[in-house]
Amino acid sequence: MSQAVLMSGGHGFIGRRLSPVLTKLGWDVRMVDRRGQPREAGSTVGDRSPAASAFVHLAFPASPAARRSPAGHLLAEVRAQTSQCLSTAQGGGLIHFVLASSGKVYGRAGRLPITEDHPVNPTTLLGKLKREQEHLVALEALRSRRMGSTLLRIFNVYGPAQSDEFLIGHLARGLRRGAAIPLGELSHGRDWLYVDDVAAAFALALANPPAPGEVRVMNVASGIATTAKEIVSRLEAITGLRIRVIPDPRRARPDEPQCEYADARPLRELCWQPKVSLNEGLARVWQAVRE
Repeated sequence: MSQAVLMSGGHGFIGRRLSPVLTKLGWDVRMVDRRGQPREAGSTVGDRSPAASAFVHLAFPASPAARRSPAGHLLAEVRAQTSQCLSTAQGGGLIHFVLASSGKVYGRAGRLPITEDHPVNPTTLLGKLKREQEHLVALEALRSRRMGSTLLRIFNVYGPAQSDEFLIGHLARGLRRGAAIPLGELSHGRDWLYVDDVAAAFALALANPPAPGEVRVMNVASGIATTAKEIVSRLEAITGLRIRVIPDPRRARPDEPQCEYADARPLRELCWQPKVSLNEGLARVWQAVRE
């Protein structure tokens, strides 16, 4: 029998890749708005068959305009949005809540690779907001003891159609225009994952729900750190073009660690592993930018 899943942020970067994956696996994917309510006018969580059993919370105030808002405003929005989605999940009797969190919740790593038991001490605004979401989800799971929760701590996801606010999209589109490309740090190592591999992690988490009341944490990571300088070199090799880089101190991120990469052992124990290499993923991004 097929199952239904509610999804916030389903039209975002990850959601657009995840929704067809889940549909192909037999899930009935139902989009909800940022308040956690079904998008169809007049519909409710329980008025369609089959009944929903899970909620995937992807929605996040990630637009450039949102990020320019005061931190207090962003925090209030994240709290309200997450609380409303949790309320919808609990009101519908759902048994599994999956949160798109971030590896930024760890802050500066005391040891590498980062494992799920590493202390959490976010240094960036993104990390602090995601940690707030995690607190709300964990508290609700512990309070209800009926709904299990999975916190997927995603590291640096990339892929076609991602905003050029992010490094790889920024590089590919700048290269396509033939423009000089402003960059901040070139030496920071990051753990990169192609968006389809991230979608596969969500699908696997949904297929293997935790026990009622359990709060499960899973890193979504490749376990390999690659610097921006290395990505520039790889893109040059893939495209046969020279990338002109302009140092831009405004793009520097002094609140981020020099290097981060993570172990994804709990996911690997469910037979997940990244299938798209960094070179293949970069080639796909370049092909999409050219089309």
